[in-house]
Parts: sequence; C-alpha cells; structure tokens
Amino acid sequence: MTSTPTQDLAELQEILKKKSVRFGTFTLVSGQTSDVYVDCKPTTCDPRAMPLIGRLFLRKMEENIWFPDAVGGLTMGADPIAFAIAKRQVRCDGDPSEPGRAVMGCMRPHS
Repeated sequence: MTSTPTQDLAELQEILKKKSVRFGTFTLVSGQTSDVYVDCKPTTCDPRAMPLIGRLFLRKMEENIWFPDAVGGLTMGADPIAFAIAKRQVRCDGDPSEPGRAVMGCMRPHS
C-alpha cells in the first residue's frame, strides 16, 4: 500500500503527540518553566516514524528542487533523521551477504 503525503504527515503527527509532547510543569535549562515539553528524539528514533520522516523529507526536498549530496547535522539530533532520509534514498546493488559489499554502488566521489 502506498501512502500519500497527507497520510504520512497525519501518522507522524500522531506519533509525535504520543511519544514526544508532554504536559506538566517543566523547568528548562534556562531556569524558566513551561507547561509543555517537546522532545522529538523518541519519535525520530521510532521505527514506525523513521520511514514517514524519510518520505516526508524527500518529498519536501523534491518540491523545493533540492538535490543534496549528503544530509547531516549535529549528531545527537540529526542522525536518526539523516538515517531515515538515507534509508529511503540509497539504492544498493552489492550482495548483502558479502561483508563490506552491501552498499557497493551507493556512493559517488565527493566533487
């Protein structure tokens, strides 16, 4: 079954609400308090959310005619997102049973 961007976004929003948004009284690093705390890491690391994130990011990049050679960022926050995008985009033609060959043909020289 192929999902639409609207379906992907709705499902991702539900996962975010369940896993990443908390209500209560929270003391922030700044010392200020907040009634809402949002931590997206539980969502970006969720195996149900990762394919949604990958598809949504790739669709947005295509809409904006962005064709990056790489995706990354600060390691603690960006790794799951970069992985989700790469997992949807990278096509491998190596034999996965051979060590070191599972990503053969996936990389191109840096220009």
